[in-house]
Amino acid sequence: TLQMASGLLNNTDIAAFGMVSDKVTTGVDGAFQYLDMPSGTYTLGAVKAVDQSVSNAVKSNDALMALKIAVGQNPNADSTAVLPYQYLAADVNKDGRVMSNDALNILKMASKLPTSLANEWLFVSDAVGQDATMTRTSVHWPANVNSIPVTLDHTMDLQLIGIVKGDVNGSWVA
Repeated sequence: TLQMASGLLNNTDIAAFGMVSDKVTTGVDGAFQYLDMPSGTYTLGAVKAVDQSVSNAVKSNDALMALKIAVGQNPNADSTAVLPYQYLAADVNKDGRVMSNDALNILKMASKLPTSLANEWLFVSDAVGQDATMTRTSVHWPANVNSIPVTLDHTMDLQLIGIVKGDVNGSWVA
């Protein structure tokens, strides 16, 4: 099922809707293909259910990595540059900065405390990965997290990246 939050078809607003078709394919690599979509402007709402695998992905080492980012250290054992996705995963309160309180919140999530932030999937365009200006004090949250505007006028690929909030090392597995 493909669900659209809003759309514009031939300059006419259309209400939110869902589509079910036998012309849909999903590959083992996570690629999703919807065939024969009418041209128009759509807002794609990307959603993935939060299950036990999501909460299991957030661990105390993610909190340590967020703390290292907060104090200006590289958290990656192999010294590779911190990726924009890591900044987004570490900035769990979404205030645009990775601070010690983010690390504390991730530790609470890892400990599964009742006062912890909710587990959440974040979907962003893969273009976010090209943002070389992101830093611990300047995390650039796309305006369209989980709600991606799409103008469909030809066959196109839309590449989304799923990030588990708090999973700084990207350890989530299905």
